[in-house]
Amino acid sequence: MKTKNFLAAFLILAASCAVSHADYVAFQAVSTASDTVGSNVTIGKDFDTVQAIQLTGLGVFDPGGSIPGTITISLYDRDTDTIVPGAIATISGTQGINLDGHRIITLAAPIILAANFHGSVVVSNATSSYSYGTAGTTNDTGGGLISIAYPPDTYRFTIGGTPGLFPGSSGFVTDPNIFAVGTFTFTALTVPEPSSVALMGLGVIASCGYGLRRFRQRTTA
Repeated sequence: MKTKNFLAAFLILAASCAVSHADYVAFQAVSTASDTVGSNVTIGKDFDTVQAIQLTGLGVFDPGGSIPGTITISLYDRDTDTIVPGAIATISGTQGINLDGHRIITLAAPIILAANFHGSVVVSNATSSYSYGTAGTTNDTGGGLISIAYPPDTYRFTIGGTPGLFPGSSGFVTDPNIFAVGTFTFTALTVPEPSSVALMGLGVIASCGYGLRRFRQRTTA
């Protein structure tokens, strides 16, 4: 019994050694200073992944505690101009949480974005006006997990375009921090540390050894 308890505790300890990271907010609003654009405007902000990440949430700029109307936030693959499967949400009112000047909704399940992925977080509003931050953003790259794409594909917008379609070359703004509109949250792709893998391996070996000894005791009894 003592051996079983020791092995259980050992395996729990080994599993707990996996690397974990808090969520990073890619684009953070400097302040709630804002202006308004009319309906049917699509705005995207570009980024690239340096390492594989887990996308955990999507958010839109919150000018003061509530989102007017219903805003669609999507994450596009810039190489295919298509939405990453599962990376789309609608936000209105006080849905989600207010974090770093954005109202953010957590995805039902994290989405893995591979290294060297070229993305754009895109906000579109079909039927209502929308406020965007005029004080700009600061960026959190997660210590270099992502990079902010610079000209010519930095900040894209389409006025009078079709919501849900990727905003193409209708206009570019070459300063990635000029507006606060959409954002996303992400973490490093969680993997066990080599020492943790070694510990779990030793635990499995010890467990197998214990089981084999018990089997021999029963067969020789």
